[in-house]
Amino acid sequence: MGQGPHCRRHPSKLAYQQSLKALLLANTPSIVNLLSTKGLSALVALNDGMAIEIHLWLKFAGIRVPRDLSIVSFDNAIDYYHLPISTVDFGFARLGYQAAHVFIGDIPVRSGADGDMPGACTVIDKGSIGTPGLRRNTRKDLTGLAGS
Repeated sequence: MGQGPHCRRHPSKLAYQQSLKALLLANTPSIVNLLSTKGLSALVALNDGMAIEIHLWLKFAGIRVPRDLSIVSFDNAIDYYHLPISTVDFGFARLGYQAAHVFIGDIPVRSGADGDMPGACTVIDKGSIGTPGLRRNTRKDLTGLAGS
């Protein structure tokens, strides 16, 4: 098993990864330009879904999160909770709970004179935030492939 002529038709895993990396970099020049920015240490995504797409793109391009680049997003969406993307939770579940009790009137809920209820955001670090000083320079890796 693993021997024979049919195995020669399939590229090795390394060759496949190199081809995929070259293809990604060749077809997404705007991301390559962004990642080539001097001093870039993190990307902020608009939501968790976008952050996952960025994370996968970086992974296939050979960029390690968080060692090479940090990613943080917003939402703390339950659909993505098992994935390694750090996120900002706006506290909408707690806010909804408080709002319901304001309407029901069964428990006192603190609010301002204009009816605003205070809320607090929480950063949930799931492993995609790193220390910039520990990163290698990824620009060399990207600029070498951008023109190919």
